[in-house]
Amino acid sequence: MAKQILQHYQHTGVEADVKLLQGEHEITFSVLITLLQRECTDIYTNHESVIVCYSNAPFPVWVWIKDAEKKEDVAAIGECLKSAFPMEQGYYYNLSYELLEKLKAEDRYFSQAKRKTGLISHRLDEILPIHAPCDGRRTVVQQDDLEALIPLWQDMAFEIEGIRHETEFCRQKILRHIQRGSLFLWRNDAGEIVAMTGRGDMGAYSKINAVYTLPAHRRKGYAINLVHQVTQDILNDGLIPILYTDADYIASNSCYRKIGYRPVGQLCTAIRK
Repeated sequence: MAKQILQHYQHTGVEADVKLLQGEHEITFSVLITLLQRECTDIYTNHESVIVCYSNAPFPVWVWIKDAEKKEDVAAIGECLKSAFPMEQGYYYNLSYELLEKLKAEDRYFSQAKRKTGLISHRLDEILPIHAPCDGRRTVVQQDDLEALIPLWQDMAFEIEGIRHETEFCRQKILRHIQRGSLFLWRNDAGEIVAMTGRGDMGAYSKINAVYTLPAHRRKGYAINLVHQVTQDILNDGLIPILYTDADYIASNSCYRKIGYRPVGQLCTAIRK
């Protein structure tokens, strides 16, 4: 088998590859589509059937393959990951279950990889009415909310990703949301912040993200009402709402399906054992 050489790009986007992901892959790999249009640390591609993309730390390496049965492409991805993004240096991967199993079967190096998280991609075509009355109301995050939200963002990231982000990193993430008007809070009748969610517009889609309810205020209907309202806003803007969920988190998957989200694809996050 001839060794396949992937073209390497640094600190640039490769927007031409976006068309490879359109169709059946465009929701599941919507984040990768966005990354390909921005400045990234590293992108490896053959412009036909393989894309490996790393934006920056502490985010995962996104890996896409058109056909995981094509051994030449699997081998090219394996060589790329081992040389540019080795697991022993802390890199981890978002990829299909099928590709992960093929890598493990074809290369002993990947026997040290394990599935950390299963990710299910969802889209919504028709919003459903919900029956979850709760107190409080939605507000758009303002500059005055910034410092109070930093520890909340840190807690959310640690609970969801297992990463404790630095204060300045969180501050900049929230500031970008404030500039776009894309981060929302639910405050209860006492005026306390009890839940948060954001949206990120990407072409025809808008992704629900940063969904978090403070532990003391869970199971009170706050998050489902907040996500329902933001989802309706997305529809009103003429966009298609999408989101990712943890496949193992049954409660959140049930919540989103009550709103009308349906699964359309699945990925996994692979880390070193």
